[in-house]
Amino acid sequence: MNMRLPALVLAVAAFASIFGTPHMLTTYQCQSNGFRCVHYTQCHYIGVQGWRTIYPGFLRGDDCPGVKFFGLDWPPFVWRAD
Repeated sequence: MNMRLPALVLAVAAFASIFGTPHMLTTYQCQSNGFRCVHYTQCHYIGVQGWRTIYPGFLRGDDCPGVKFFGLDWPPFVWRAD
């Protein structure tokens, strides 16, 4: 029996549960001084878990990275005691 596929699935699941899933920046909004962005107000991402929007703080240096990892929050993975 080939154990490569189950090991790969387990490795991907472990990576996603520890680091999150990758999302790519699609659009952003920022306030500028006429020449460049002073600070970002919204960052819109698309990825494995769908569309995400984040609102960075107004501190200098907060930006919208091209690739961002978001933690898992899929409802099927959430166990609820009813």
